Order: sequence, then structure tokens, then C-alpha cells
Amino acid sequence: MSVSRRDFLKGAACAGAAVAASSAIAVADEAEAKAPVFDNYDFFAQSRVVWQDIPEDQIAETYDYDYVVIGGGNSGVISAMAASCNGVGKVALLQNAYACISGGWGASGLVPEESDPAGLGRYKWQWNDQNLYRTDQHILQNVLDYSGAAIDFVYQVATVESGIEPNTNKIAPREFGGYNVAIHTLEYGPKPRGYVDALNAISEAAAPAHGVDFYFGMPGVKLIQDESGRVIAAIGKSLDDDKYYRFNASKGVLLACGSFQCNEAMLERYCSDAVGFESKVDGYFGDGHIMGLLAGGVMRNGAYSKMIHDSDNPMSSVPFFAVNDDGVRFMDEEVDMKWVNNYLKDQPNTGWWSSVFDSDYMEQVASWGYKTVDEAGMQKYMPGTPENLELGVFAQHCHTYKADTLEDLAAQLGIPADALIASVERYNELVELGVDLDFGKNPKFLAPIKNPPFWGVHRHQRLSAILSGLNVDKYMRVLDKNKQPIPGLYASGNCAGVPSGNCDWYQIQGGGSNGNAITGGYVAALHVSGVIGE
Repeated sequence: MSVSRRDFLKGAACAGAAVAASSAIAVADEAEAKAPVFDNYDFFAQSRVVWQDIPEDQIAETYDYDYVVIGGGNSGVISAMAASCNGVGKVALLQNAYACISGGWGASGLVPEESDPAGLGRYKWQWNDQNLYRTDQHILQNVLDYSGAAIDFVYQVATVESGIEPNTNKIAPREFGGYNVAIHTLEYGPKPRGYVDALNAISEAAAPAHGVDFYFGMPGVKLIQDESGRVIAAIGKSLDDDKYYRFNASKGVLLACGSFQCNEAMLERYCSDAVGFESKVDGYFGDGHIMGLLAGGVMRNGAYSKMIHDSDNPMSSVPFFAVNDDGVRFMDEEVDMKWVNNYLKDQPNTGWWSSVFDSDYMEQVASWGYKTVDEAGMQKYMPGTPENLELGVFAQHCHTYKADTLEDLAAQLGIPADALIASVERYNELVELGVDLDFGKNPKFLAPIKNPPFWGVHRHQRLSAILSGLNVDKYMRVLDKNKQPIPGLYASGNCAGVPSGNCDWYQIQGGGSNGNAITGGYVAALHVSGVIGE
């Protein structure tokens, strides 16, 4: 039985079966009249995007707007609000979920007027240097020029107009190359509270007041272009009635759908060193990227930065002795948390490893210059603690254990006891020698594991995002293969460009990821509103 692309895409919800069949399907029915010019049909298997024409009789209703935003995260929500507040006209926001979604609880931006000009220059140099000079320079320049104003705007619509109070709202100097740069930090935390609370407060309070219409449960699935190639509308598919709805956009459409970390085919194509890591969040299938590609956009060439550096456990950056899930030591533990994933991708259980230390850890950690966590603090990360969530620790992150013997500790960690004991014995030999012959760890971080009770933390690094996307210009307009803007089409956040460039997101300030997403959406809003640009 032959399977056409059309039949295949209708059954795309069955991702496992679709992926298995996709290699054959991608070359089948090449004569099909309206197949898009697209080089990897596997992308569709785990996305919501529709590439076929949708007949008019399948459109349940058509709405007229000036600006349509696809995506209800930091970038999309702030862009929708900023455009409305700057006179763009009617604004619609399509969100695939039934609420806004955001990761993290902090964002930050620069305040140029309170910064040393030389400091801003050194800030830019350091960002480039730490990201191997692969950063999109216009995206970085937008951070310098607009991120402070964008953070101010978030405070206005989230706190002043929507009533959600931040736990941190401060402007403080930070030194770059001997010069000060003023950084505005705005946090809506701590966990389990986060920016998601701020965005949902905006959708309930400030958005209706400004006439911004939120369509929840309405993923964007297709862009419409006129004969000139201008993007003139977006089509959403309602999760409630499974019908299509058309949203005309007289001034522009913004793709702010987030990362493609849940789309295995896209990971394999653009960021293969993230393959195998569990995604920290669900639902990020690269819909915005794919819609942009179908409209004539081009994915950014070069390195695709990933964000795999969190470990929601105590003292995650302390260079404790570490083993993989086979109980075998596998790295120099003083490696920065951002780079641990580069070791983990080759380990037996991708993303998981264990730190092991003994009862003397408090003195050791203090002597190394790290912040200590006492036994009471460790308790909230242990399974079965009733107040975990109240203390800001989710149950799925409780993998801290204590035992009187290494055998018992290994059982709790789920690793082979004989391998763990052998690895500890070898490590203690190196500690006594004063030289790490196996991995070259700095001798000052070598500490024996001898005195019970023993502690173990089963750590888990998950994929938070892929920080690369469609080529855009300084106004966040999507560029075609000739590096010309596609009229009416914008992208921001993790749908757009490369804000970093290293093999993991290298932030030179806290809250930089959310700050970049917010800034990109803000700049797109200013341009579509006519405040900046041509």
C-alpha cells in the first residue's frame, strides 16, 4: 500500500509511526502538485504545521487584525502588548496551550544612560568572546539598545497594570573591563513562582485593557502569503473544535513559538549534540521555524547553541566526585555546569550522573569557596519531604540521598555498588597521591570519601531550549535566501537567529535568556508599529 505525503501528514499525531515511515514518505509522490519546496519532511512528523492549502470551506471564521503574534511566551506576550501600546492597531495572540508558558523566573536588560560608554563596549566584547564570535551582531546590538526599555515595559504591564509584584526589581552596576554597566534585573520568583505568573497576569488584566485578544488552545499552523510573497494572515487550528480559523494581519505576523527541542528530526539536523537529552518542557516542536521556512525563510547557518545546564539539586556547581549511571567516574568534576552535558551525551543514561561525598562536605565546600547547604537544607531535596513544593523544590527533582554505607547509597542512587566502591577507592588513591592522573582535576578540589554517613545526589541535566532559529535582520524581520526581509514576517525569541554561539548558552548576566526573548519581541513590536526602522 502506498502512502502519500497528504495521508502521512493527516496522521502526524502518531509521531512514533510517522517518524518510522517518514524517510520513505519524503521521496514518495514527487509529482504531487502542491508539495512545498522543503528539504526535510521528517520535520512535519512532530509539528502542528500544515503545508497543504486549506480550502476556504474549511475555515470556520475569519478575523481581521493588524498584528498577529503566534506564541504566548515571554517574547510573544511582550511583543503583542508593546505593539498595542505603540499604536499598531488590533492585535491577536495565538497560543497553543490554554495559558501562557514561560521558563525561568528572572529577566534582565541594560540601562545605557546609566552605563559607562566604554563599559557597554566591553560588555559587547565579552558577550562575543565568550560565545566564540558566532553571535548575530544585530541581535546583540538590540540587547544594548533596547533591553533596558523592554524590561521597563514588562514591569509596567505586569506589575503596574496587572498587579503581580516582583521579588526583585533593581538596577545595579556590574564591571566589564574596569567600567560599569547598569543592569536592570526583574524577577517574578522564586520557584515555583516564575515569569509564567507574570505573563498570565498580563493576559488577564493588561491585555484586555489594551484591546489585545488572546486565543488560547489555538496553535498557529500555517502562514498565508499574497502573490508578492507578503505574509498577510495566519491560520490557527482550535483544540476545542478541531476547526481552522484565519487571522488576517494587515501589518505583520510574529513567529514567537519557542524552540524546536521536542522535534527529533530538527534536533538531528540542526543540533545533534542535544539528541538523547530529555526535554525540560513539552510542546516545543519548531512550529515557528517550519512556518518561517515554508514562507521562504532560512535557518541560521553555523553553530546551534543549546541550553542544557540546569541541575535542580543542591550544590550543583560544587566539584564533588562524580560517576555515571554505571558507577564509573567519567569527567573532571571542576568543569563548568554549562559544559557537563558534553560529557553526558556519551554516558550510558544520557543526562544523568551522581555526585558522591562524605560527612565532611561542609568544611570542604567552604574551603573551596562555594556556598554550603547544611543537612536541613539538603532535606528538602530528599524524596518524601512533605513541604518540597512549598520550599520551591518539585518532587521530580528530589534525588538526594544519605546512607551509612556506599552499598546502601548505591542502591538508592540506582547504580551498581561494586562499580561505585571501585571508583571511590581509585579516587581516594588519587586524593592521597595529590594528583588526578585520570582527568586532571585541580588538586585543591581533591577530597577523600571515607567518613560516613555518605551523601549522593542523582543529578539530571535536561534540554531547556535550542537557542537558534531563522535568519532575521535588526528589526527582527525574517530574511529569505538572498538576505532580504520577507514582507510582513517577524521572528523573535528562540525562533530567531543566534543570540549566543557557544555549545551552550553562555550568559554573561543572570536573566539573559528571558531578557533576549523579551527584547526581540519588543523590537519587532516597535518596528511593526512604525516607531523604529524604515
